[in-house]
Amino acid sequence: GDVQSLILSEFNNFVEPPAEDIYLSIVVTGRNDHFANGFENRSQVFLYQLGESLKKVPTASFELVFVDYATDYPTNPYLSEIFDWPPELIKRTRFIIVPASFHEKISQRINSTTPFLEYVAKNIGIWRSKGKFVLTMNPDSILSTNFFECISGHNLNEGFLYQTARFCLDEEMLMSNTIEEVLQL
Repeated sequence: GDVQSLILSEFNNFVEPPAEDIYLSIVVTGRNDHFANGFENRSQVFLYQLGESLKKVPTASFELVFVDYATDYPTNPYLSEIFDWPPELIKRTRFIIVPASFHEKISQRINSTTPFLEYVAKNIGIWRSKGKFVLTMNPDSILSTNFFECISGHNLNEGFLYQTARFCLDEEMLMSNTIEEVLQL
């Protein structure tokens, strides 16, 4: 309860009502501290794939809410500054920064030494979402074109919790196959 009140007091002015024209909000989180080996490269593939899917299914109504959390700025630049953003995706992306100082406050409040609070960042992204539906995922995942065709057709149902199995690829498989070949796997 104490942490929830801290989050609400710090971020209560960020709650936004759903926009009529956004069907799905895709919320992803990350931090620029080289925590996960190759995170930046995998995230860049994710962004390129979103851009390609948008070219193939331009009627898919979605926004990307990218939450950069606990980045030690200016020592490390924000993620929005290091990625090459596909032009198709720029106007659909909102970038939210949750400063490291906020995470320090929460860690002190809950007496934790956990160096990052990914789920707090995801919740902040969800609160800022404008879509009728929200998808939270890691930015090193890939969504198929079929998924965006489903979104374009507004084929999600209220009251359902959708989930998918995770399929992990090693670096060798990613380097020796195109994204389309990987999606066929």
